Order: sequence, then structure tokens, then C-alpha cells
Amino acid sequence: MGKDRITFLMGNYRPAAIKCRKGGVRLDMVFAGRLPEGFKKASDVWQSVPNTIEGYTIVEDAPPPLTEEDVANFVKACNEMREIAPKSRRHECNVLATWPGGK
Repeated sequence: MGKDRITFLMGNYRPAAIKCRKGGVRLDMVFAGRLPEGFKKASDVWQSVPNTIEGYTIVEDAPPPLTEEDVANFVKACNEMREIAPKSRRHECNVLATWPGGK
């Protein structure tokens, strides 16, 4: 995916990505329903996953805070992708991403 980017995949769907940018890091995430405060609209997302919207924010020091509702909307979008992904064309990812302990 490139040296300046980490992309999280769920089948053919990309619920999140982190990209290096001058002046900060761009965080892209997909949410169900609405974008959290501090995120700008990047695009409407896949027709096969209704009621989702992709947003981004530029992180300089710390990302904007996400409310419990924001997190639930991200999880909802991911769960919808997970249900649809097995029905879409096969996509293999050779990266195993794990969150560092204690974070």
C-alpha cells in the first residue's frame, strides 16, 4: 500500500487508513450515519454498505476525541462491511495488524 500509509482492510472494504502528510498524519475512517466532530467528509462510501460516510482529519498532536456514539458508529460500519465482505470478490491481505500491548 505504500511506505507512507497503513491501510486496514475488511475484505475489499477499507474502514480506516493512516497516511503521512506534511504537517501531520491524515486519519481516514468510515462511520455509519454521521461523521464525528472534527472530521471532514471525504466521500460517500460503497453503495453495498448503506448509510456510511468516509471522513478524515489531520492529526498534528492528538486525534479529535471520539464519543461513545462515534465509536459505536465506526463499529456499526465495520460490522456491516464484515457481513458483506464474504460475498464480494476475494481479497487477500498479507499484513497481520495487532495493537501494541498497553495501548
